[in-house]
Amino acid sequence: MTAHTLQDLTAGLSSDRRNTVVGLVTALVDKGFIKDVTEDRPHTLTAEEERAYAPEIAFIDYWRDSAAHRFQLFRDSSILAIGAGDTLTALVRANLFSGLKRVHVMTTDECPMGDGWSTQLAVSARQRDPRQSQRGWVWCAVVDGGVGVQAGRGAGPGRAAA
Repeated sequence: MTAHTLQDLTAGLSSDRRNTVVGLVTALVDKGFIKDVTEDRPHTLTAEEERAYAPEIAFIDYWRDSAAHRFQLFRDSSILAIGAGDTLTALVRANLFSGLKRVHVMTTDECPMGDGWSTQLAVSARQRDPRQSQRGWVWCAVVDGGVGVQAGRGAGPGRAAA
């Protein structure tokens, strides 16, 4: 994208037309219809990522500057979701579909998760974004009112590794 200043764009206009254009552009900026993006911070999102997450980036852009940069910071962060059942599944799905590259999941024994739930989420998410991964699928159990990890990565008792 080539950036041009307002002065560059109005250089060939008469004084009256230049003043009209400057007034219109100023009004559009003041009302939030256009904005100066020359000060936006750089990002390294690919064109493919920008296309896939255009709605998320547009939402950020409505509220803040440097939307692609801010989305990249979010996308490159990593979370650990702990829980079980439909709530955990919804949380993991929401994080994947909002653009996080890495979601770590720890399941607890309060609610059976069923077979293949993590694999189904991973396949579904990768259809939109092949760069995503769900690392460290672990399981744990509630021990004396607290969460105690019983195993590292992979399969737990009665669970298949994802």
